[in-house]
Amino acid sequence: MMQTKTYSLVLFFLFVFNSYSQINFEKGYFIDNAGKKTDCLIKNIDWKDNPTEFEYKLTDNSKVENNSIVNVQEFGISNSSKYKRVTVNIDRSRVGIENLTYEKNPVFKEETLFLKGLIEGKANLFLYSDGELKRYFFNVDNSNIEQLIFKSYLVDGEEGVGFKYNNQYKQQIYLHLKCDGLSLENIESLVYEKEKLVKCFLKYNNCFNSVTVNYEDGTKRKAFNLSISSGISESSFSFYNSTNKYLQADFGNKTTLRLGAEFEYIFPFNKNKWTIIVEPAYRYFKAEQSGNIYDAKVDYKAIDVSFGIRHYMFLNNKSKLFISSAFVKSINLNSKIKFKGNTGNSNFSLDIRPLDTVVFGFGYKYNNKFSIELRYALEQNLLRNYFNWHSSFNSSSLIFGYTLF
Repeated sequence: MMQTKTYSLVLFFLFVFNSYSQINFEKGYFIDNAGKKTDCLIKNIDWKDNPTEFEYKLTDNSKVENNSIVNVQEFGISNSSKYKRVTVNIDRSRVGIENLTYEKNPVFKEETLFLKGLIEGKANLFLYSDGELKRYFFNVDNSNIEQLIFKSYLVDGEEGVGFKYNNQYKQQIYLHLKCDGLSLENIESLVYEKEKLVKCFLKYNNCFNSVTVNYEDGTKRKAFNLSISSGISESSFSFYNSTNKYLQADFGNKTTLRLGAEFEYIFPFNKNKWTIIVEPAYRYFKAEQSGNIYDAKVDYKAIDVSFGIRHYMFLNNKSKLFISSAFVKSINLNSKIKFKGNTGNSNFSLDIRPLDTVVFGFGYKYNNKFSIELRYALEQNLLRNYFNWHSSFNSSSLIFGYTLF
């Protein structure tokens, strides 16, 4: 049975993932407290939140070592990212409507942080990220680095409590980034978002023909995948009635075709290793069995819509393994079990009502185009709506995919 093979392959994949799940060490450097620059290989995990430490190797064959914000004033990876240790005043007012207060002004606290460089030139733009908290910092020439201030706060109005925005960042940019390329209208319409702020600082640096490094250029990424898939499913189905021993059947294993389409969203962190998947797929199971009292015929058809998460493990630039888990919502397509009496018993039928279930997958993808996946679904009771009826439906699938874009 394919289910038995699945359990064996689980152990194999876990072993392989453990061997190859590391993220690559890439060329980089760090500058210590004494100002000494060390070229090395840094483990690039494409940090979602600003780090306080990192792993590195001096050469490919060297042992892995750790360094932290205590000992390092700056580190970078090629031209893709750069982090600078800075002691700044930061407002950590919590975000979200449920966390707002009536305090309009930022509540600053002095902290030493690794700020991520976004734009480097005459004017510099930095990002600090910690969960939902996003704070942007800047300086011009060699001035002190300060936070661009943006804050939501509550206000009392005639219709009750509402909220407003402290958009002081616009005033800061107007005062410190004066140039012909940035008009007052540009600044007034400026949104407190990374993409918009990056464009603003690029315009300012271009005004002065400043040599500029745009670290965001190297981080442009593909956000979505759309794939089609086909494959085979091996399924088994059995049922029995606890009050009538003649009302039972085991249809054994059946191999059927499977067709689907998959939409995949790629998270913008951890080197594209985490994705969300949504996949509608058509499946069916048809079988019949003759008995002394009743003949039974099952006709099960459904659209399974999977909502899940996938984690990739890179082997090299073209090959990667992945594991996935998904919640499956089954849309029944008039599925039934029909009984035909053989000795004067009347004919009758039962409606099949599939349960929502969970699936687990293990697979391989080549060149971001071709994939193969073994997927296993938890057991379902398709006759749960009937008293004294019990059933077991198990399914495993071997799926071949092709990514369109």
